[in-house]
Amino acid sequence: MTRSLNFSTLWQHLVTGLPQWAGLIERETRDALRDSLSNPWAQGGARAQSSEALSWLKARSGVVAQAYVRALAQRVKEELAPPAAPDLQMREFLLDSAPMLSLMDEGSMQEGIETGRLAREVEQLTEGTLRELRSLCLGLPGRPMHEPELAYPLTPTIVAEAFSQTLADLGCEPELRLPILRACTTVLGRETLRMFEQHLQWLRDQGLRPLATRLRPATAPGGSAYIGIDRLFSAPAGETLGASAVGSVATQAGLAPPLVRKLEQLTRTLARQTRAGAAMDAVWQRLQAQVERLSPHELSALQQPEHPFWRLIDRLAALSAVQSPGDPEMRELAGRLAPMLAELERPQELSTEAFDSALSELDSVPGDFGMTRPAGLESSLDQETRRREVEPTVRAQLQEQLRQTPVPDALRRFLLGPWVQVLTHALVQEGPGAPNTLRYMNLVPDLLTTLNRLQRGRVPTVLERQALLDGARDGMQAAALPSHVVDGHLGDLAQLLSGIGKLALNLATPAQVVVPSSPSVAEVPGWPALAGEEWAGHAELATVPMRLEDNDHARAERSAWIDGLAVGDLCRLMLQGRWVTALLTWRSDNGQFFMFKSRRGSGTQTVTRRGLDRLRAEGLATQVEAGQMLARALDTMLPPDQ
Repeated sequence: MTRSLNFSTLWQHLVTGLPQWAGLIERETRDALRDSLSNPWAQGGARAQSSEALSWLKARSGVVAQAYVRALAQRVKEELAPPAAPDLQMREFLLDSAPMLSLMDEGSMQEGIETGRLAREVEQLTEGTLRELRSLCLGLPGRPMHEPELAYPLTPTIVAEAFSQTLADLGCEPELRLPILRACTTVLGRETLRMFEQHLQWLRDQGLRPLATRLRPATAPGGSAYIGIDRLFSAPAGETLGASAVGSVATQAGLAPPLVRKLEQLTRTLARQTRAGAAMDAVWQRLQAQVERLSPHELSALQQPEHPFWRLIDRLAALSAVQSPGDPEMRELAGRLAPMLAELERPQELSTEAFDSALSELDSVPGDFGMTRPAGLESSLDQETRRREVEPTVRAQLQEQLRQTPVPDALRRFLLGPWVQVLTHALVQEGPGAPNTLRYMNLVPDLLTTLNRLQRGRVPTVLERQALLDGARDGMQAAALPSHVVDGHLGDLAQLLSGIGKLALNLATPAQVVVPSSPSVAEVPGWPALAGEEWAGHAELATVPMRLEDNDHARAERSAWIDGLAVGDLCRLMLQGRWVTALLTWRSDNGQFFMFKSRRGSGTQTVTRRGLDRLRAEGLATQVEAGQMLARALDTMLPPDQ
């Protein structure tokens, strides 16, 4: 191997070739969209969206590629950096009566599904080549990552998610992102494989040779995920476990036996991988101190996989992994665990019963996360679901109505913005035949008629103008829009209806395209340790995500899986285009809503049953079986032959 070859030089080599590769992705995606327009079987709506998406890409020729390179560099940086605390000032509000809850919308869900499909396509095409790349990169000096899946820093998930993020960063409308992601599927898979093959050959030319790798089953025979524990009890050659030396006196004297040292190392590894922050680090340290007090009898009992100690530390790792270090709920969790730790710290000898009692206390935590659930939450979520189903239809109808009717920008913004919310609110809350609903619906043609008269020089009377303004005010106030929004739009409408000034009937001008600067290796400073919040891949999970068939049997299996989810279950979900580890903290009594806690976005996501079913059908939702956090720590801590 070339003496100067290390992980940093590998990254420099990758970055050097990314601009050309990204430019190829951009051009071939445009070609794929252009080809789709010639498909005679495509539906009219799909053809229109593809045409608009193609126009959007053409207007940003070269910009998309630059932004994609930057997104890739940023995405790798995120994988290598500790997770940041969520911005508590930017939480999404579902309802005034239910703060800090966010219901995943259909558009976001569909975009996540398309991103997942994109990642899966890339993974299927590159699987063999990527395996060889990782085996070579395991031998690179300076590699800061202990996860074999990230030995080579570009993964199918990163490649797909960065492309989706690029479209969002450039302000691409959600309805245009979907045809672009679909058109890019084959292109990204083919060109990523070509790039991986080039990198593989480059590493071979540098004289790098693969290290021996190993595979392990996700679960032991019989389904128990607590495997590998026996390796803790196998002493290295020339050593004994030394159970007779266990005790605080021996530990203080530096005579802690190998087994105790291994258990201490295990708790430190779990704390590091979950990136829990200072509050939870203190919890792990207090738990580690109890390991030093274990008697020879209890050390011997730990050889049983069903001992509550193993479930205790695995469960603690799971709770730590779904919260950001700076999240106030992390400090709240640490406070909740204080009584449990105090019980373990009692002077009497630690026993299986003491750990079992601590585990029971820990199992009660997930349902207590966050705020007290407001009364009527289930009904509110149901109304919010209906609102999100109705709103796209209302907006599409208004867009169609305005398509052939040029209107001033101020009126277009009003009708396609707050007035869509007003109509949706009235339809959901009062019904289509309610007097207020009819009044708000009739305001649209009334405004367009008044505008037509203004164009011909007829200014509405004071009473006519006031009636329109009153209707607009009543509707926006009924939909509980903020007062500054109401006042702003009323001011624009009042000026428009007064006939003052010349009417500008131009369509809204497109947003200015922002060209991001090209990335450099310096944008990934210091190569910080890998964030343990996420698995780099899914091969080590007991239930690996995969797409399911869409038939009666598959639908029944998905329904049974959803019905079997219980508060406290740890899951892997594709949310907002990213794989996240999420803890189920609440499910509605009717089984239609599921609230998850994760490090993504606002920290709390509520998913409908239909959305969860779609994720499961696409292979984008699975459970993290009990013991997987522990198994990952053991694999990291113990060498392959131990």
